[in-house]
Amino acid sequence: MKIVVIAEDPSFGASANLVNALRKQYHSVVFVFKNNDPKEFWKKVPDKVVTIGRRPVLATMPDLSIVVGSKAWDWGMEFEGQGPNIKPNQPTTVILTDSHYLRNYDRLNVEFDAAGVNVMAMPDLMPYRQGRPTAIYYPPFNLCNHKRKKNDHFTICHSPGPKAATNEKGTLQIREQVQRFLHNNPGAEYIEITGKTHAESIEIKSKAHVFIDQLVPPGVKPNGYAGGLGKSGVEAMQLGCYTITNRTEHGNYLNYFDQEKETLADHLQHVYNNRKELRNRAKAQKGWSQHNTTFDMVALNVLRTIQNKHENSNIR
Repeated sequence: MKIVVIAEDPSFGASANLVNALRKQYHSVVFVFKNNDPKEFWKKVPDKVVTIGRRPVLATMPDLSIVVGSKAWDWGMEFEGQGPNIKPNQPTTVILTDSHYLRNYDRLNVEFDAAGVNVMAMPDLMPYRQGRPTAIYYPPFNLCNHKRKKNDHFTICHSPGPKAATNEKGTLQIREQVQRFLHNNPGAEYIEITGKTHAESIEIKSKAHVFIDQLVPPGVKPNGYAGGLGKSGVEAMQLGCYTITNRTEHGNYLNYFDQEKETLADHLQHVYNNRKELRNRAKAQKGWSQHNTTFDMVALNVLRTIQNKHENSNIR
């Protein structure tokens, strides 16, 4: 079976890792992306097709197409004419991982419905599917065996990412709450991960004790965004960070913080004072991530979801 994976760049949805995960199951997996990414995920994948500034046209029709990120859908998806040789009756899966979908979900949902594609989404994007059939997608990472030694001093980190401009991760509130905590604990440190390479980001997380992923304040929800576990949070769990994020109804990830019952500053103080509990929670989250976000598990989840959607097709 020939599979093509299409992405805006190899960092979207950890698509470079997804290709490598699928190649453990199938040898014929073609990776097509528009641009090299600044985090250099593209270096992790041999035998790729880079189409700078133009639409991809494949030599032969794939049996299955996987589009990672809604930007890739808008860039390369053409059901008439050329494009990446994807046709309406061809098994196609769209994996939603990007903030572009947040700003265009009404239009994109209609397009996905019309095309009859299979849709998967990160937990934090599930509310925008508005009840449509959608499977949970956790991006694949292989960081569980990454060498790490936690800092001697208590370290908290947070990655605002591209959502910083609209505060969709609750970064402004996170800063305020962390500063309250630091005022009472001057020996602790807070690091915002911005302007770093992927390797530098991994190094920071590997030394931190706590990672704050997304904490959208109750009743605020910029652009309707509800938060939840994102790609950066999954990475942090694999690296042994105790990861704090919103509680949502989507996904089965371990989350011990309820912002409707306590403030972030109080929660940080609690785990700062109870280091054994902190370590046990981080260990449990790492165990969850090892089970749900390793290469083999993610590839199995994606392929199983596709098979369930196209159970009468030749996908096996």
